[in-house]
Parts: sequence; structure tokens; C-alpha cells
Amino acid sequence: MDVNKKDFTGMEWRIDELPDNEKCVDAFPELKNIFLEFLNYKTESLTNDQIIRMIVYCYHRKSPFVEKMDNIIERKTAVFNYLKVKDNKGIYPKDIQAIIKSSDAKTAKLIYQFCKFENSLTYFALITTIETYISMNEKLGEEMSSARDSKDTVDVMIKLDKIEDRIDKLSDKLFKRDKDLKDFVGSVLIVEGRKKKIFPEDYSD
Repeated sequence: MDVNKKDFTGMEWRIDELPDNEKCVDAFPELKNIFLEFLNYKTESLTNDQIIRMIVYCYHRKSPFVEKMDNIIERKTAVFNYLKVKDNKGIYPKDIQAIIKSSDAKTAKLIYQFCKFENSLTYFALITTIETYISMNEKLGEEMSSARDSKDTVDVMIKLDKIEDRIDKLSDKLFKRDKDLKDFVGSVLIVEGRKKKIFPEDYSD
């Protein structure tokens, strides 16, 4: 995808104007606060700064890559090309391939952290909807095991379908149409939610 300087004017953090040797977390304290727990994280092929730049370009709502590209794999590939990340005749190293496919767990945590910060209201809505989903599933299990009125069971199943649709819509909005990341984070949230209330400290976002 071809981009020019004016395409980036709506971005909250103009990382496109930074030279490659200046870290974006040094130039923008807010980004540093977002990624504070992950400032030492890097992969075999990418520096910490390259990873953070990739995340901002791929998930910031005002990024031209987000605005112009729905397909997340194409979007990430375009961003890596823009960042001049080297590939071997069109084939990226395994660590970068994992990031492109949203299957790298640690990088997914950084992306999740950024998306949560940028869309705190959507994040809160997603968390409360997932809690409702878990509660309804538990209710369904109780009704099925106690052989209660089948009509009540059907009603719960219908409500669950509607809740799943809402979870999908909120996840798409939060994770900028990254389906693989949505499934990865969703599975983590479901597991955590069954253990306890999900991240209550985050309700103050």
C-alpha cells in the first residue's frame, strides 16, 4: 500500500515523523506509559521499538493502514514493508510470521494492552458482556442438569446467541478486525472469567 505524509496527519502519535534511531516511547511519554511493562521485550528479528511502531500503525484507529486495509495479514505485511523490515525473498523469519498470524502470545499481550488503552469504553463493554456470557452458560448448565422446563433452556440458548454476536462486534471494534487476536484474547478472558471476576482493577479505565 502506498502512503504519503498527509495520510498520517490524523494520528495521535506522529511516529512517522521520527527517525529510525529515535525510540517512539522516548518521543511520546503516553506510549511509554502504555507499554511500560514491556519496554524490554523484543524478538529474534525485531527491536522493541519496531514492535511498538508496528502495533501503533496496525491498531491505532487513525492509522492510514487501519483506515485503508481491512485484512489484518495484509495490513501487518504492509506495515513491516513500510518499516523496512527485511524478509528473505518475500518470506519473513518465523518470529515475524507468528506476529503476522497473531499467534505470538507475548506480542499479543502488547497489542491487547494498546487496544485496551485506546478503546477503554469498548474494552469495559466487552468485559461485562463476557461476564454475562459466562453467567448465562453456567445457568444453562444448571438447567440442563436438573432437567428443568425445556422452554427455559431454549430461552437461555437464544440469549447466548445474541450475547455471542455482541461479543463478536465489540471484539472487532476493539481489535481492529484482527480475528486471530480476537480469538486468542477471547479464550484467555473466558478462562480467567471462569476463575474469578475479570480484571476488576481495569474497571477504572
